[in-house]
Amino acid sequence: VFFEGHLFSEHTLYTKLAVVTCGNTLEMLKHFRMVLWYDSISHKSLPALSRFNGVTNEFESTISISTDSWYINDATIASDNLFPATGSDPWSLSLVYSQQDNIGGSIIFRASSYGCTWLGDFDSEFTVASSIKYFGKVDLSYGRSLSFPEGRYFVTWEEKDSAAAPYGHIYTAHTTTGFSSPFTTPVRLDDFIPGSNNLFSNPRIACQASAVDNDSANLTEVILADKFDPITQKYQVVGFYNLNAATSSNFRSFIIGDPLHNNKQSDICFNPYDSTFMVTYFDSTDKKLPYLIKNFNLEDPGNWQVINPGFNNNASISSPNPQINICYDQHQGGIVWSKDNSNNNGVALFDAPFHYYSGINDNGKNLNPIDCNVFPNPANDHATFEFTLKQSRQVEISLYTLDGRCENISNKYYAAGKQSLPVDISNLPAGIYCYSVKSNNCLSSGKITIVR
Repeated sequence: VFFEGHLFSEHTLYTKLAVVTCGNTLEMLKHFRMVLWYDSISHKSLPALSRFNGVTNEFESTISISTDSWYINDATIASDNLFPATGSDPWSLSLVYSQQDNIGGSIIFRASSYGCTWLGDFDSEFTVASSIKYFGKVDLSYGRSLSFPEGRYFVTWEEKDSAAAPYGHIYTAHTTTGFSSPFTTPVRLDDFIPGSNNLFSNPRIACQASAVDNDSANLTEVILADKFDPITQKYQVVGFYNLNAATSSNFRSFIIGDPLHNNKQSDICFNPYDSTFMVTYFDSTDKKLPYLIKNFNLEDPGNWQVINPGFNNNASISSPNPQINICYDQHQGGIVWSKDNSNNNGVALFDAPFHYYSGINDNGKNLNPIDCNVFPNPANDHATFEFTLKQSRQVEISLYTLDGRCENISNKYYAAGKQSLPVDISNLPAGIYCYSVKSNNCLSSGKITIVR
């Protein structure tokens, strides 16, 4: 549980949560949590940032964030933890937010050269942009390559005519040299697509952060945004990329997904283990959440490799806002999203190519495996569970849909030795199911596909 109850008062609402974990040893492991909160009485909206011990989860300190405005529209945090920038000790932590006052809006960037690893505030601050218009969503990414080991922070944001405007312009800028320096002149990405002026929203950014160069002896920056088409009345996921992001402001554009579908709510992340960008988005036409990857040199940028055409097995999604990030253990991406539930409550879901649901609601540290096999797989009307027990005991066998609904198969005592249990699955809909075979502190789990 990150936060429970009310952070400040009963009329405080949480409008955004951002998390960053840093450290390459248990002693240095730190977890940073930023909450954007809104007071419904005073109408103040401000970020709160705290540091926790990454091993014990104990609260350590609050990082002070003083702002010039009482209303922060959006905020997020990032770090150079995997590939620290030159001059950071041992890493840097950065914060970017869009703020509003009576005159207009501004984008503010703050950096901590010591990663806020002890008590203290951010030690540098820069204004990225300012305008008489409204600054909405903002996103932040760290970029680094072999030829630019000093690293840079890259920011993207949306600028609208008013808070009520559904879309507007998309901009980007980055620190000029190093992780803590003034920003380059903002680049308006609308200008790279004729006829697309003031039609964008929801910008998301990811940058190459690694110890190698791309084919341009530089680093790659990719920004995704939702573009509204006034003719079709649909959204498209439009991308902008720069293969010389550390030194150039020249972007090229591409489209992700079927242009005839309504695609929006995109997210992107860089995978340093295979130098690819990972993307997901909401295809509201097919009610799917695709998972795509592309090499960081972006040859043929409109053609991405489809890892999964739709992670979600349930089509009950209206505004899933999927997010993708790297699992450092598996070197692959994992996706989280929101599903609609029958009682009008939301359901938070997670899936990944390497992940399966065990049906166990604990950390699994003390579980021993059960020798188990399920065949045939895929199965049609019947499947057989074979498992071996070292001693007689009660065994519970269950099937789960990927959103957690359970179908109990068996729960009784079995003798020691090899057991075979035929199961009638003819009444179950086709799809992917997770199974668990558990007894006391023993567990076996996996996936089975039912076809019709």
